[in-house]
Amino acid sequence: MPEGQIAGTPESPVAETPGWQDAGRPESPDAGKRGGRNAGVAGCRKARAPERRELNRKAVRSTTMKYIYCPTCGSRLGTRIAGDDGPVPFCERCGKYWFDSFADVALVMVVNEFDEIALLKQLYMSDTYTSFVSGYIKPGETAEETAVREVREEIGVELESLDYKGTVWFERFDQLLHCYVGRAKKCELRLSREIDSAEWTPCEEVIKTIFPDSPGNGAFMMYQDFMQEREKRINDEGKMMDHIREILK
Repeated sequence: MPEGQIAGTPESPVAETPGWQDAGRPESPDAGKRGGRNAGVAGCRKARAPERRELNRKAVRSTTMKYIYCPTCGSRLGTRIAGDDGPVPFCERCGKYWFDSFADVALVMVVNEFDEIALLKQLYMSDTYTSFVSGYIKPGETAEETAVREVREEIGVELESLDYKGTVWFERFDQLLHCYVGRAKKCELRLSREIDSAEWTPCEEVIKTIFPDSPGNGAFMMYQDFMQEREKRINDEGKMMDHIREILK
């Protein structure tokens, strides 16, 4: 996820919304740009945190695009009834509706064969809390392609499988989160410039640093579901072993 935000976390404003603006703010400047990547850099980069927090404070708080002017011809839009959707911005010159747009984000909880979870820390957002890999879905990409790409770019891990867990609407920043659990072999994490530190963490310890539960927190939702499913699997395996022991007596 670009500097300025980790998706689905309660304290992180949006920084990368170039060209997007609220209906009442047609002159809003770009909030931030994605920097270059350095996949070989790891560890903590505290020196950049103050600069990032300043970016954080200036960031736009919503990624919803409400169209006032036609992006194609520049004409001011009127409205026209679009079936069950009701009044929608419409360009008379181009003959085209312009529905409100919002950001789609892939959020990935990466888990290895030891049930350790990759936790990421980005100091511009929080000195305390951690989250998972996340990133905006680019035009032409599927959510699954974005998930695989972001995991590779942010922590240098190749996923072996991807399990879709549904969508969550993150109302605070008008984002639709596409949530996945990705499985991968344990390996050294190679971090991009967007990540200050990351590590494989035993799943039982993730609750200590992950962002607390809140509306739209897709990371917490996935973690909670994962732990419940894991507990059920362990219990089922225990019952099976007890049954086998009874048979062998």
